[in-house]
Amino acid sequence: MDDDLIFLEPRSDFDGAIVGTLLDPDRICYNMEGVIETLIVSQGFDREEALEWFYFNILGSHLGDHTPTYIILKDQE
Repeated sequence: MDDDLIFLEPRSDFDGAIVGTLLDPDRICYNMEGVIETLIVSQGFDREEALEWFYFNILGSHLGDHTPTYIILKDQE
């Protein structure tokens, strides 16, 4: 695994939403719904606030080649 991987912080909150690592370039892959649920629990957001925060502040950020990526799991569509 690449030492340059970027994780959502705090890791103690978001690591549970990790579903794997993508290759070329190495990137952490998070379950989008898990990240949103983490925002609801850890930040006290309601679902709409968590979605807005996710799309603007997390998904909308680009931190280089190792920026995390997100997946919508089939059973969560």
